[in-house]
Amino acid sequence: MDFPVFLTTQTVSKIVSLPKEGGQMVLADYLGYNAEDFLKLRNSILLDFHYGNLMLAVDSGFSLQHSIEMFKLGQEMLQECTGVGLPQAIEIYQEKVLHLSNSIEHEQLKLFTNHFFGTFMKHYRLYQFVLTQGQEPMSSEVNVHVIPPVECQQLKDAKMLTIWEYEQKLKILEREEENCKTTLNKQKQEEESERESQKHNQFTVDSSVLNREIISEMIKRASEAESTYEEKLLKLEVEEAHEDLDYYMQKTALPRPAVLGAPPKTKDPPKLPSRGKSSSKTVQKIGLEPQIARSSTRGSRSKAK
Repeated sequence: MDFPVFLTTQTVSKIVSLPKEGGQMVLADYLGYNAEDFLKLRNSILLDFHYGNLMLAVDSGFSLQHSIEMFKLGQEMLQECTGVGLPQAIEIYQEKVLHLSNSIEHEQLKLFTNHFFGTFMKHYRLYQFVLTQGQEPMSSEVNVHVIPPVECQQLKDAKMLTIWEYEQKLKILEREEENCKTTLNKQKQEEESERESQKHNQFTVDSSVLNREIISEMIKRASEAESTYEEKLLKLEVEEAHEDLDYYMQKTALPRPAVLGAPPKTKDPPKLPSRGKSSSKTVQKIGLEPQIARSSTRGSRSKAK
């Protein structure tokens, strides 16, 4: 049961000067309720009861001191009527009103009595249930995964949307180019490993059975293996140059915001591998002549532009 709360006229003035929610918060503080108490239905009902009695008195023209008396009347009725029947509660109320009639006008007491019987007495059984029955907490604990918001950057570091979009597209191309180079380098390493493995297998021969024919055959296999390796390596180098040129052209063709000015020349356009006599024959042998021609043509057009 709540202990008696003694309001002052200053407190009442503060409560009535605020909107309902703010006034109830001030009154709740005087009643000793905290934030967790509002999760309990009983405390919410009792707060509405006390606030309603106080505001009815103020709105009906009671003085601040008489309004405090009406607030105290409601408190005493809750304390003394808990667990008693309705007839006895009416008798308790009559005795208290009779005592107050010496200091408060009869018409004002009649207004408050109509309000009190229309709220507390009308729902007396409900108030008895609230005052006498316990209630399980209306709260539950739930584990929630919370994603913290992205840290905001300073406005002075902000970029125009066109610049940001341009940089994002450029990053995507650079990332794809890096992945392509990694894949080609991995293929080169695999070819080198296979070459070393073939060398070991081809020249592992018992020296006691060596003769001119065996040595000639070994030299022939070694020459063919080396030629095959050179062809594969050259093909990978041509493919690498072609991809490098292709990404260079794509990055150059990106619409660059005018505010960034002319693009800086960080490097010259990529060049294809040198084509000596031996490399030219090898290129023709493996069928890469058309591909080199196309790449060279595209590079020439890029320089012309």
